[in-house]
Amino acid sequence: MYMCSPRDKERFYLKTLLTQVSGTTSYESVHTINGITYDTYEEAIQQLGSVFDEKNNEFGKCLKEAASYQMPSKLRQLFATILLFCDPKEFNACKLLEDYLDNLNEDYLFQQQQQLNESDLSDNDHAVITTKTLADIEKISYILWLNHKIALAVASSGIAALLLDGGRTAHSRFKIPIPLTESSLLNISNQSELNACIKSSSLWKYVNIMHLTINMRNQNRAILTTKNEVVNDINEKIIKNFPGQAQEFLSADLVEDEDSVHQNLYPIEFLNTLTPSRTPPHKLILKVSAPIMILRNINPIEGLCNGTTRLIVRRFQQHVIDAEILTGSHIGKRVFIPRIKITPSDVRLPFQLVRR
Repeated sequence: MYMCSPRDKERFYLKTLLTQVSGTTSYESVHTINGITYDTYEEAIQQLGSVFDEKNNEFGKCLKEAASYQMPSKLRQLFATILLFCDPKEFNACKLLEDYLDNLNEDYLFQQQQQLNESDLSDNDHAVITTKTLADIEKISYILWLNHKIALAVASSGIAALLLDGGRTAHSRFKIPIPLTESSLLNISNQSELNACIKSSSLWKYVNIMHLTINMRNQNRAILTTKNEVVNDINEKIIKNFPGQAQEFLSADLVEDEDSVHQNLYPIEFLNTLTPSRTPPHKLILKVSAPIMILRNINPIEGLCNGTTRLIVRRFQQHVIDAEILTGSHIGKRVFIPRIKITPSDVRLPFQLVRR
């Protein structure tokens, strides 16, 4: 394929799309992404996010997608991650804050509104609300405790759970995975309240207990290879065995060169083939429930450490991944992971690769 300068934008974007979009049969199909046909090749390539472009609004899209999950505290952590680890030349921090301030403050705004609503209620209104909600829950729990039963108060949402004394959401308390599938399992420890509650239930006698007959800890748990290319091939084969729809994430690659000496020497399709050590592949294929690992220190205080933090994908969109921590003291925490620049230190390369 002929070389093309990035300065000749439309031709350069057409060439890049031809190497990254499969099954194209016409010029129109080349700039059709996820069923939407865009007016220019530049707009199409921006949807893939596979080139560095200041017009792409990468981090605005990232915050917009994460905001749709309605997890304000995690959204604030994501915004802090963008400020700390992403190139400030690629976004306007003040504009991002202005555009998504309501989403970032959603939980605080709700609490303030609740306080205002409560201040407008009369004493009689407060009594009615208390009688109909919290008091009833306490009475039911007390009656069950008198009969030597175990009662756990849960709510359908995190905000409702805050009103209960020691309350949790049903998904958190009963370890219900999101989303539910036919093969979903509950992660319940033997020493937990939940375990005691289930065993004391009248339904426990109908439960069949299954035991392992093989010590799985002594089984082979790792695959050792000598090259990253082999690792990527194995990962793709394993991902195919996971249920659900796969999502393909393409990296944006460039050569970091202040003097522009190397920028035009190495085409994008060549950079895409490189996978230096401690760098994700250009094409990353994920599914919900797939295990992933952090490749750089993002927030050690919250458990996001390079190489040691294992997570499981819960949800994802084009510019953000919603994951749950599986290891360490922060197990169970949900985090948003944006696309961050990684600059590998590979002395075998005659240039500095930048991958996002």
